[in-house]
Amino acid sequence: MNKQSTIGFVLLAVLVFAWTFVMQPSRQQIEAEKQRQQHLLDSLAKAEQDSLGRLQQTLDTSSVNVATVASISQDSVKSLRLQGYRAEYGVFAEAVEGAEETFVLENDLIKATFSNRGGRVTGVELKSFKGYALGDTVQTATLPVRLFDDPKNAFTYLIPLEGLSRPVNTQYLYGQVEKGDRQLVFRIPAGSGGYFEQTYALRDGQYALDYSVRLVGLENALSKSYSGLNLIWADYITPIEKSLTYEQSMTTVNYRISEDSPTYCDCNKGDDQNLEVPVDWMAHTQQFFTTALLARTSPFAKGRAAIELLPAGNPDNDLKKLYTELSVPVAKNGSGAFQMQFYFGPNDYDILSTYEADLESVVHYGWSFFGAINKYLVRPLFNLLSGLVPSFGLCIILLTLLVKTAMYPLQYKMILSGVKMQVLRPQINKLKEKYGDDQQRISTEQMKIFGEYGVNPLGGCLPALLQTPIWIALYRFFPASIDFRQESFLWANDLVSADHIFFTPLGGVSLFTVFWLISMLAYAKYSASLNDTGMAANNPALQYMPYIFPFVFFFALNNSASGLTCYMFFSNLFNIGMTLLIKNVLIDENKVREQLEAKKKELQSQPRKKSFAERLEEMQRDQLKKEEEKRKNGKK
Repeated sequence: MNKQSTIGFVLLAVLVFAWTFVMQPSRQQIEAEKQRQQHLLDSLAKAEQDSLGRLQQTLDTSSVNVATVASISQDSVKSLRLQGYRAEYGVFAEAVEGAEETFVLENDLIKATFSNRGGRVTGVELKSFKGYALGDTVQTATLPVRLFDDPKNAFTYLIPLEGLSRPVNTQYLYGQVEKGDRQLVFRIPAGSGGYFEQTYALRDGQYALDYSVRLVGLENALSKSYSGLNLIWADYITPIEKSLTYEQSMTTVNYRISEDSPTYCDCNKGDDQNLEVPVDWMAHTQQFFTTALLARTSPFAKGRAAIELLPAGNPDNDLKKLYTELSVPVAKNGSGAFQMQFYFGPNDYDILSTYEADLESVVHYGWSFFGAINKYLVRPLFNLLSGLVPSFGLCIILLTLLVKTAMYPLQYKMILSGVKMQVLRPQINKLKEKYGDDQQRISTEQMKIFGEYGVNPLGGCLPALLQTPIWIALYRFFPASIDFRQESFLWANDLVSADHIFFTPLGGVSLFTVFWLISMLAYAKYSASLNDTGMAANNPALQYMPYIFPFVFFFALNNSASGLTCYMFFSNLFNIGMTLLIKNVLIDENKVREQLEAKKKELQSQPRKKSFAERLEEMQRDQLKKEEEKRKNGKK
């Protein structure tokens, strides 16, 4: 392999590695609220004990009827409780106590569970999907996929009331429930006929849950500075997928600022973004599933998005904590409900595209140019191929074949360039005999020979460089494409995870990556013999570099999605087959020799502009002349 081809490999390595490495006040507020609640309950319990003690003394020293004392005791304790609750919850004091109940809405796709405590969603099961438990080594996923079901989660409103130092936290209040066939209405009573209302409705064939909130009869109770409800949403993410690394790296908070492009928090570190602008939606996204809240009446007034990285081996093995705050502009006079919509479902690009405001952007196909390749080229191709063949593994092979077919003209030119250099090899070998160890002079004369025969030494690098964007795009495509989730091919049982067939103390070993390594070494050896100009023998770096790079890439690819390594393995097989076909069947070396001689005569007879190689050669000759003159002057 010549020096220019090695430069191409180096550029390829730089591109791949560049892509690989590029690629909580709220909790304190909730915890403080819990502590205040516990403190209040402790105080009430002590007051209750004191009251009962005083009443017991009265019973011991008087002839009051026992039943009468019990009634007095109960009323006294209730009065004490309400008095304490009003200090913290105002008109919502009577909703503090109650018995928790759960309710269910379900259709053919999801089963959502609710609690009357706060009137909130406590978990959603996706009926069509299965997941893995952390550390699962089973071949088939068996656990139901559930979203938003961690007991530590929070989804609560803070209602500012006049005369209270802190807003009322609805997560500690019990609501009255009206249940219909596909609808639930939760009303948290506020005295004098007022209430805080949340309504959920579910339709068939939808991952969406219609949701609305309103305030009724609370105009006089709300703070005079009221401008909306503050929604606190905290989500502890439980692992679902086989590949923990991918799932953790792709778990983030996505959002869209009104009239702007969607964006997201930094996935790989803790992030906290205050959004003092209207927000269309917020989404807590895992690798293949999303819980999103979309505004329908009007945008949310403002918001906040944050990610908290959790230590490895935390008690519940959570991946991350995702946090959202939203200012919900609910009318204070009960004139109308603020309409929203939940989405609990898969990160399916086609399904998400049916929603407004670019919700499909939660599918992270990659940034900029590479994301565009996946969205507008790779994804449509896979959709087409999956409609023609039943196996996603066969789709990958067909995609590989299509890419190679498209690259055939460039591949042909690459092989032809190698054959041309083989034909010129005897002349290049003579340069070493003539100039010995003077590598600069040998390189200059070699470029001169290439210029005389019109041979481009960089012709062999172009196909590899043009395929690099596709490799980088596919590196992001497979881990983000739910169509390949839990799809098997050959020995790989999940094309979005690595196909580890055995494990060592250092980790698993991917069989597709092993086969890719073997094929890469074989192709490098053959390619080196095809393009050898004799220069590699004088430069050990050039001689061994093509065999070092595959081992470096092996460690980068070993934990990659098996769909990607499958593509790269079959890409190498097609490369080798196409090279053998072109070299041994389609190209006649004798005709190439005749064409080179004819080209040399043509270039000698026709005046033309100097090529880059010739200009480089001229610069090298000028440099050599200057050095010879310096040596001569030095001798004098």
